[in-house]
Amino acid sequence: MSRTEYTINKIRMDKEHIHETDHDTQVSVDADHWISISLDVTEMAMLSSNTDPKSWKEAMTMYDAAEWTEGLREEMVSLQAHNVFTLVPKSSIPAG
Repeated sequence: MSRTEYTINKIRMDKEHIHETDHDTQVSVDADHWISISLDVTEMAMLSSNTDPKSWKEAMTMYDAAEWTEGLREEMVSLQAHNVFTLVPKSSIPAG
């Protein structure tokens, strides 16, 4: 299951916590985070998702660790293909 699917499912399960006011309707994803109800659930989930890991170590413990690994691989291939950096031997870097 992707992060987006996970977040969409969480939002759907949390719909029992809908609070209506005179101005708008909102759904709670968690106690500190409110998002407006949108017709496009996928867009809403992507914009409001706070499920991203804070570190690589945390990413490797998540249910979608393989996707994070693949994303890193794709990013490194792109950086190398666009000559964003040049690898130099550590021994060639002056001390200090």
